[in-house]
Amino acid sequence: MIILIVEDDSGLADLIKEKVEECGYKTASVKSAGEAMEWLSMNTPYIMLLDYTLPDMNAKEFITELQRKGDLLPTFIISTGQGDERIAVDMMKLGAMDYIIKDNNFLDLLPEVIRRVVREIENEKKAKEQKERLENVIESTRLGTWEWNVQTGEVVLNERSAEIIGYTLDEIIPVSNQAWKKNVHPDDYKRAYELLKLHFARDLEYYECEVRIKHKNGHWVWVLNKGKVIEWRKDNKPLRMFGIYMDITENKEMYEKIQELSIRDPLTNIYNRRYIFDRLEVIVAEFLRENKNFTVSIIDIDYFKKVNDKYGHQAGDFVLKEFADIISGSLRPYDLSGRYGGEEFIIVSMNSGKEQTGLKMDRILEIVRNKKFIYKDNEISFTFSCGISEGSELDDISVAALIEAADQRLYKAKNSGRDMIVINS
Repeated sequence: MIILIVEDDSGLADLIKEKVEECGYKTASVKSAGEAMEWLSMNTPYIMLLDYTLPDMNAKEFITELQRKGDLLPTFIISTGQGDERIAVDMMKLGAMDYIIKDNNFLDLLPEVIRRVVREIENEKKAKEQKERLENVIESTRLGTWEWNVQTGEVVLNERSAEIIGYTLDEIIPVSNQAWKKNVHPDDYKRAYELLKLHFARDLEYYECEVRIKHKNGHWVWVLNKGKVIEWRKDNKPLRMFGIYMDITENKEMYEKIQELSIRDPLTNIYNRRYIFDRLEVIVAEFLRENKNFTVSIIDIDYFKKVNDKYGHQAGDFVLKEFADIISGSLRPYDLSGRYGGEEFIIVSMNSGKEQTGLKMDRILEIVRNKKFIYKDNEISFTFSCGISEGSELDDISVAALIEAADQRLYKAKNSGRDMIVINS
């Protein structure tokens, strides 16, 4: 495993190299973003230790350029001598696994930071391998396929699609959308239709719904129905849609486990950032149609770096997991909580305004203030800062606008002394 050191100070680069190699890793060193891009075009590091300030561009510009070019982005840690917390937060949002400040303790703390990132990489790798194993089990089963001319209603199925519900293909030809509607359980049809409308309106990237379809023998078969419009008319209406049927009557539990693995943060077991953002897109679309208010809260643990520095990164991981449990236990069943990145968390509260959500966050903050988190006989205390935005306060609502408003209020809380909730800019 090679760790790429991107550092323009040759003397410091040598000291970093020595520390990293003491941890048992091989190293490679470059002095600029340009040299790093050239090295990355031919090699893939296990981790990249990236100095924020480089001669030709800063780390934010460098990572943004890699993303723009579509290059594979390596796992990276940011090192900075500026001590600017906003820089650290910005880089974490661009994908940094951790950050470390170049102070007097920099070289002493570096090995533990690297070991922590390695642990996170290994955890994610294990979760991915488990997900792939389960996916392979399901992929080895035969799938029904369908192609639908949305405008004419004509549907083309394969033999397996007919077999799932007890027919031969010859028995059900010709197939139409009306015939499908007739055989779908009435309790499932409305939900399926609403999801189709969202997909046709491009509010959902693809259509996915679990429905019961009547078998030839009269019983109901659970089917996972997934599809996507593959051709649009010039007037932006759907023309052709392609999808699959999967009989999940017996395998439904296994499939749900795969879905859970793909949307959960491996450390805290709450939802991951991608899933929360996907759900927010749907929630914003619902708000625009039905005006159901909701809030977005972004939480940042105050001085979390001090917890890691004083007690170690395993203690930091323990705190993150315990805090996630407190959040989950304090929310209603239909609210959403997720890990936003690093020590930041995001909460989506349904049918709620800023004031109501603010009171809920105050209760959570009070729980955290009064709790001693015991890790290996150490009593760890912390607080958090929180910014809250709500859908109804924005003239031009979007996921990005909601996040930006909550982010601004979070920074206001942090700049005002931390340990507080801010609901207004």
